[in-house]
Amino acid sequence: VKILLYSSLASFFLIAPSAFGLATEHIGPNPEGNHPQPGWPSGIVELMKHESRVYSRWVNGNEQFYYKTEPEAVQTLIDAFSRVRLRDHILRITTDHPEQKTFDGNVVDYNVNLSLLDGIALWHARGKAQPSTHEPVLTIHASDRDADWIDRLQLPAHLILENNLPGSSLKGTAPLPNRNAWHALIQFKDGSPAVDFEGGVKTSLSYWDDDSQTPIRVGEVNHKGRVHLALSEAEIQQITEGKIWLTLTVGNYLDKPRSDHPRLPFEALSRDPELAEAFLIERPRYYYGRIVFEDGTPAGGSRDQPWPGASVSVSFAYAGKPDLDEDGYFRVSFGPDQYDALLKRKPRKNIYVPLEEKGRSRALHIFPAEKLSSHRKTAGVVKIPRPAYFPEG
Repeated sequence: VKILLYSSLASFFLIAPSAFGLATEHIGPNPEGNHPQPGWPSGIVELMKHESRVYSRWVNGNEQFYYKTEPEAVQTLIDAFSRVRLRDHILRITTDHPEQKTFDGNVVDYNVNLSLLDGIALWHARGKAQPSTHEPVLTIHASDRDADWIDRLQLPAHLILENNLPGSSLKGTAPLPNRNAWHALIQFKDGSPAVDFEGGVKTSLSYWDDDSQTPIRVGEVNHKGRVHLALSEAEIQQITEGKIWLTLTVGNYLDKPRSDHPRLPFEALSRDPELAEAFLIERPRYYYGRIVFEDGTPAGGSRDQPWPGASVSVSFAYAGKPDLDEDGYFRVSFGPDQYDALLKRKPRKNIYVPLEEKGRSRALHIFPAEKLSSHRKTAGVVKIPRPAYFPEG
């Protein structure tokens, strides 16, 4: 696996004016290297692990997988794709064949491509409020000479075919639903948007139906408390009949949607985002801690920085990396099972201190889970030495 770091002016969540983009690649099959990630469609990993995969690239959540297959193997890719938990299974057949190169400049020989949006790439795509599901798409890159074997492919009834291959008579039976964007405003009961980036809390919207107890994540609440999803008239009818329902999951990025999470009623949705009435939900449970230097001064805030942008931080399994405020306090959110599991873990160094060398930090100290408190006033305190290269508080 190779990693490429490049400068990007893309803003993320409108809180960072600049960021670094991270690109990784893998050459060849990777049957053991892919594991389900939060938000990935159920079943997609089996397709990623297919033995015909020759190359993959990830750039800020824009995932591309390339396969080189014989005609017989294309059918196995289609069958695997049809089993992925999606609202739309779109198969494209095209003569377009964009050139793809590795980081070293070698041309990748492929004839099938799987595209998947996740992370920052998916966040940006959803931000455009278009009536799209933004789901993975499987594309066969064929030539005019391939029409014969292409026409012998067996397509599952629910597969949506976009066939642009001249001379091919292959047709699909499932149409692409005509959808509109529907908007909701999700707030905590104090009227604030139902997100907390500092505490690592987000609210995701999931789609359920009677056919499966596996949800499809269809949106995330943004910093203004707004979220939208694409719905067809048929889906709206099924929502009103109770055959489809939408749930809101509040917690850290590893909190999994459950069918008994708070339901978002159809009445809370509006075609006009400005007319959507606030739907109120409970805040998650927080745990608090504090980090100070041995002289008692807070380890958080801008006053203690060896170089611009440096800050002491702490990391916890499940909850990620919360920010320290000016007084050195931080808050994290755990589900009940996550917190119990954290307490059973062996403590590890999870307090990261910026090094004198710009851009580098290292885990030097431990903030044990036992010191976390459900109230800020009783937050456990960990004292750490002040590095010699830190300015005095």
